[in-house]
Amino acid sequence: RLHGRRAALALTMLLACDPFLIGHSGLLHTDALLTTFIFLALGAALNGLSEPHRLAWWPLAGLFTGLALLTKLSAAILLTFIPVLILVAQRAHPKALLVSTILFSACVILTAFLLYPVFWADLPAAIERLFASAEKHVETVQHPVFFAGRMTYDPGPAFYPVVFVFRVSPVVLAGLLIGLAGARRMPAGQRRAFALLIAFALAFGAMIGLGAKKYDRYLLPVFPPLTLAAVLGWMNLDRRLLPLLPI
Repeated sequence: RLHGRRAALALTMLLACDPFLIGHSGLLHTDALLTTFIFLALGAALNGLSEPHRLAWWPLAGLFTGLALLTKLSAAILLTFIPVLILVAQRAHPKALLVSTILFSACVILTAFLLYPVFWADLPAAIERLFASAEKHVETVQHPVFFAGRMTYDPGPAFYPVVFVFRVSPVVLAGLLIGLAGARRMPAGQRRAFALLIAFALAFGAMIGLGAKKYDRYLLPVFPPLTLAAVLGWMNLDRRLLPLLPI
């Protein structure tokens, strides 16, 4: 819907062939599920940004944000990122901005409340326990990780950038580099989506980098957004090559 069938097909093929993503999707763990819900929330929000007159995208983004939050609290970044997209989409229409924000927020709250029965019994205590658990994970480390040739409890800020370089596929990495080099020549809609996807990946990586506990799988949610950004980069290269083809 955003960038055409070719982009959708290329994105699907790249995600289906990504060993890091597919490997974790086969595990009974939260990270791949979190990745799915975050990407669906971003997809709905990007559609809302491109179609500001269709307010239905924002409650849909709220639904997926609520599901992501119920999966893992690192999805809290969406509570900041998506409202920024709402502001960008509706900045010229104050009434639509208010309605969109209310729809998004209400769907996040309703989804979290209805699908998490602990909230039904004692909401304040449940919220307090959740934040206490999140703070514990930020401040404590349970196991050392192997990084830069040694086992360490604190791999430092270089950990996630190095993990990304080792885990990303060459096709995606090349598409990102092509997109960064030719971003100015992209159509406005694609350039905006490309920049927002990169911004989300950087923000998410910076957020999880603050925690003392670091594992490569924690970076998984940035891979689908960056894969879509890479597809946009390859599309831009394809568009530049079309005039050169002998047709």
